[in-house]
Amino acid sequence: MGNRQHRPDASMPVSVLMERCRIERGPWAEMQWRVARVIPSRGAPDTPIAKTLIHSGEGREEYLWTGHRVELFKDGAEGYWYNLLSDPAYLFVVCYAEGGEGEDAQLAPCLVTPNQDEANAHLESEDRVFSTPMPPELCDWVERFVVEHYVPEEKRKRKRRNWTQEDERAPPRARRD
Repeated sequence: MGNRQHRPDASMPVSVLMERCRIERGPWAEMQWRVARVIPSRGAPDTPIAKTLIHSGEGREEYLWTGHRVELFKDGAEGYWYNLLSDPAYLFVVCYAEGGEGEDAQLAPCLVTPNQDEANAHLESEDRVFSTPMPPELCDWVERFVVEHYVPEEKRKRKRRNWTQEDERAPPRARRD
């Protein structure tokens, strides 16, 4: 899902603001990551991914990751539609560990998607997935894409087999006495 071989039907550049905080629990402390927000940006289509430390201090660091893109595919329109039905709609940021272990490990975003199914697939494979409310500009863009490309499947009523008529090819039923 995340590594699609074909080109996206729509794409928008975004930056990801991630925060790393020191959380104290009794005598122990640990570093915890979260996605603060995803920001629509005006980068060129081939802008390389770059990380910038924008704040450090008081047990907290903020990193801005630029060069990411939210890519939409026609075959994912149903997943985007279901996401838009939630209040609020979310973006899902899939991350991988970069260098170091434990507290020294840095997380790096590798995928930003509005598709809940794609995010769930990454969760099932034990990738780190964060959710953050979708900015209004991106929400409007995804909604236009869904309106243009999503055609819900027509609901078909299932026809039930008539159980009162025995299938001539089936062996006779055992009788209960």
